Amino acid sequence: MRNNKEVARLYGRLKQELSKRYPNDINSYIEGETELITSILKSEGMALEELERIDEINRKK
Repeated sequence: MRNNKEVARLYGRLKQELSKRYPNDINSYIEGETELITSILKSEGMALEELERIDEINRKK
């Protein structure tokens, strides 16, 4: 993300929104950022199996 200012800006904005929406709910916060994170990693060429594993871990409650 450091190399792509647009992605860093989107991620920063999402983190601010999620922290306001879920100030005391870390699980919802993590779940809320998972889609953006996995889409970034996918665009960088991460394997589908790894992306699915990240998604699975981050959506557990």
